[in-house]
Order: sequence, then C-alpha cells, then structure tokens
Amino acid sequence: MSFSQLGVLALIVYLAGMLIVAEIARRARRDESPSDHFLAGRQLGVFVLFLTLYATAYSGNSLLGYPGRAYRSGYSFIMATGFMMAIIVVFHVLVPKLRPAAVQRGYVTPGDWVRDRFGDDTAGRWLTLAVGLLMVGALANFLLAQLKAMGEVASLVTGDLVPYEWGVVGLAFLILFYETRGGMRAVAWTDAAQGILMGAGLATLLVWLLGEAGGLGASRCRTAPAERIG
Repeated sequence: MSFSQLGVLALIVYLAGMLIVAEIARRARRDESPSDHFLAGRQLGVFVLFLTLYATAYSGNSLLGYPGRAYRSGYSFIMATGFMMAIIVVFHVLVPKLRPAAVQRGYVTPGDWVRDRFGDDTAGRWLTLAVGLLMVGALANFLLAQLKAMGEVASLVTGDLVPYEWGVVGLAFLILFYETRGGMRAVAWTDAAQGILMGAGLATLLVWLLGEAGGLGASRCRTAPAERIG
C-alpha cells in the first residue's frame, strides 16, 4: 500500500472516529433546550473544557502556520508563544466574573450578557448587533485559517488523492453536519479527542526532534539558510 493510500485510509478512520464521538455526544443530550445544544447543559467538566479550549485555540494556525513561520524565521519567532499564551490570559481575566453571572442569569450567548447589562431597548439591540458583527469579523480570519489548514492537510497526507479544494469543502461540510446535530457537546467531545491526538503528535515530534533529528541545535542550523534568504 502506497503512502497516499495509507493517508486516505488514515483520513477515513479519523473522520469515522469523529463521527462516532459526535453521535455518542448527540445521544447524550438531556433535552432540546438552547442551553443544552449551545452549552452542553453547562456540564462538560474541567478536563473536556481544557481540551476543547486547547484544540480550538491551538489548531491549524499554531500547528501549521506558526511552525512554518518559525522554520523560515528561526528562534526569533519565539514571540509567537506570547501571542498564543495571551489567549489563555484573557480567559482567566474574563471568566471568573462572567461565569457566575452566566449561570445565575442563564446566559446562552454573549449577546445575552450585552442585553442584560445595557438593556433590551432599541439602543441595547443595536449594541448587541454591533458586538455580534465584531465577533464574526474577528473569528472570520481564524475560520479561514482552519479551512486552509484542513485542505492542506487532506492534500498532504493523501498525496493529492484528495485535492485541496475537496478537502476544504468536504471536511467543512462534515464538521458542520455533526456539530449541528450534536451541538456544543459534540464540539467539545470531538475537540477533546483531537486535543489528545495533537498532544500525542507533538510529544512524538519532540522525541523525534531530540533523538533522530539531532536535537534543537541541529534544527537551528537547518533554519539558518532560510533566514539568510529571507
């Protein structure tokens, strides 16, 4: 079996696993309420929450985009670590105050907090709309990065048996399908599975880098020509 065929098989097994996890999550729903669909009934637990935040914050951009830039720029791009850590810092600043209020008042979306804080009159509704549009704009860049990463990975691991465009459209449709059916619980559980896979993959890569590839010093030497060219 060729590398491309193994890649297709691995991709099929991976996607089938995600669908199975998502279906289990769908069947675990407690009711048909918006709170259960969008917030998983607020019952995810620390372990799943940690992994879903990890898989969401550190996904295509940090696993593909940042390493590629670090390879071209060398260790000067270590500043990117600060950018990624800043996300978690913001979480710790906002969550301690927002979560108690969200539980007490039953917030489902950020718009619920905006309306509760600033009123549900005309001005409050316009403010809620503006906040929603800002969030969509901020997340659009992140979303496009993930779509690009999905297409690149599908094309790479299958040796172009799955073209880039098919990878983007097909994987996006599949994710949209199971996340719409299973809601936040499906999102979190599949993210947790992917977070475990990412952690295992990064640990394996580090072991290989320190052993077979000659260590961090050798990798630094390999990036030096790229720096001079850049």
